[in-house]
Amino acid sequence: MYTFSFYYSDGSARHYEHITTAKVGNEVISEKEILTYDFWANQRIFLKSDTGNYTVSTNDLRSIEVEKES
Repeated sequence: MYTFSFYYSDGSARHYEHITTAKVGNEVISEKEILTYDFWANQRIFLKSDTGNYTVSTNDLRSIEVEKES
């Protein structure tokens, strides 16, 4: 599982934990591929975990951080 952190130009940040799958456009990124995938800050990102489903806006997004959970 992974933690995604999104940092915006106004200094705010959003964090999503225990993510198992991400989707960008029509491409589904499996848990095995998340660390090697090149996420771009100009496309809406969909994140899924065992307990949640999130849609992340990339308006004014400055960076994306992805960390593997231990």
